[in-house]
Amino acid sequence: MDDTHSAGKGSKRWPSRSARLTTIFGASPGTVGYQQLEALTSNDTAGEAEVLDYKLMYERGEDASDDVAVDIATFANYLGGVIIIGMAEANARPSKVGVRSLTEAEQRGAH
Repeated sequence: MDDTHSAGKGSKRWPSRSARLTTIFGASPGTVGYQQLEALTSNDTAGEAEVLDYKLMYERGEDASDDVAVDIATFANYLGGVIIIGMAEANARPSKVGVRSLTEAEQRGAH
């Protein structure tokens, strides 16, 4: 299968978002682990873009779920892409992996 997408009739072709993300992550987006995420903080090509967004966290509660839904719908309805939750960013560039342990209540809620 061709790993490019057409930008429209008669226009140039560009690498698919998956190929671009694989290049940025150094691995297929579905297999990225902590080491690849941590390496993004020193990767000059890993800035936020149409197919890549960083969120340190989403607030909890009924109103906060709208933020998550809007972000996911925006990506799904445009080009697709990856939202990395747990990554701090500064000036649209990843700056720190914000890993923390879940509380017991959060662990129960995740099941």
